[in-house]
Amino acid sequence: MARYDAIPLEADILKWYLARGVRVAGCLVLVNRDGTPRTTRPVVLDESGKPVKLARYVFERFHGTTELQILHHCDNPPCFDPEHLFAGTISDNMRDMMAKGRRYYRRGVEHAQAKLTAEQREAVRLRYAAGDVRQADLARDYSVSPAFISRIVRAGLSLASDGATEVTVLAAPEPDTVPSV
Repeated sequence: MARYDAIPLEADILKWYLARGVRVAGCLVLVNRDGTPRTTRPVVLDESGKPVKLARYVFERFHGTTELQILHHCDNPPCFDPEHLFAGTISDNMRDMMAKGRRYYRRGVEHAQAKLTAEQREAVRLRYAAGDVRQADLARDYSVSPAFISRIVRAGLSLASDGATEVTVLAAPEPDTVPSV
């Protein structure tokens, strides 16, 4: 508890943090002891002793209490400049993310952890269709699991380079080639 002794309580909390904020690239952020800007979202104790994110604390003191999320116009999570903060829903946050080009996830072959390219998946399908190789051998050749090869071969799913899912339906065997039990 000693680490919080220097932090004043009640109405002085806001003034205390605003006075210690440093402008970095237009944003108001706290700095570490070594003088570098903090990269995490600071948490403070409000008047009741409850921990809250500093951005929410500052927003509510300047703009009023809200149940919504606190979003940043500047896209800098450690920023607590009241002019950079606004309230919004999760949907608002997602729309803001898409509008600003902050969509970090990639799908299919564009994903950083994609195991096979679209061409390799097609090669797997063709080699297996030729009938001269087992799924386990294909899995070993491409350094993936047999289950992954099975999904490619049996379900016929491949991911195109644009991320769209392309479904290939494999033909059912002719009735006279189905073994009898």
